[in-house]
Amino acid sequence: MLKLEKLAVIGLGLIGGSFARALRESMPDLHIRGMDADVAQSARAVDIGVIDEAADSIPAVVQGTDLVIVAVPVSAIATCVAAVASAAPGVAITDVGSVKQPLLDALTAEGGIPEHYVPGHPIAGGERFGVDAANASLFRGRRVILTPTAGTAAAALATVRGAWQSVGAVVQSMDA
Repeated sequence: MLKLEKLAVIGLGLIGGSFARALRESMPDLHIRGMDADVAQSARAVDIGVIDEAADSIPAVVQGTDLVIVAVPVSAIATCVAAVASAAPGVAITDVGSVKQPLLDALTAEGGIPEHYVPGHPIAGGERFGVDAANASLFRGRRVILTPTAGTAAAALATVRGAWQSVGAVVQSMDA
C-alpha cells in the first residue's frame, strides 16, 4: 500500500483540488502544500482545508515532498514540470493534462523528459471550477490514463499509480 507523507499540488482548481481532497481522505495524515497562479485560490484552499499551507513558488511548494501533481493549463505543463524536476530532483511528478505527446515533445526540446515524470490524464471533470468545486469523490471509479515513457523511473510510476488508486481511480497505461 502506498504511503505518502507530503504532497504538492500546483494548480488548485477542480482537478488539483479534488485530487488533494481525495488523497487526504485516503491518507488523513498527509501534509499537503499547494500553489495557484491566483493567490486568492491558494488562500481559499487553506481556508477550506483542501491544503495545509500555500506556497508562492515552485521551489517552496515542492520542498521535501513525495509527489507533485501539476494541474495547470496544458500550455503551461511542460514548463512547470521542468521547473519542478529542477527544484526537486528525484521526486515523482505527474500532471492532469488532456494531451501527452505535445508535452513530451516540449520537454524534449527544453532539455529532456525528467525520469521521475509520469504523464497522466484523469477522465473526470465537471461543470464547476475553482477550489470551491473540489470534490473528494471525483475520481472514484473513473479511468486515469498514465503514459510513461521508456525512460520513466519504475519507482515514480509506482508512486503515481498508487496515488491514483488510493483515490479510487481505475488506472490504465498507454502510449502517449
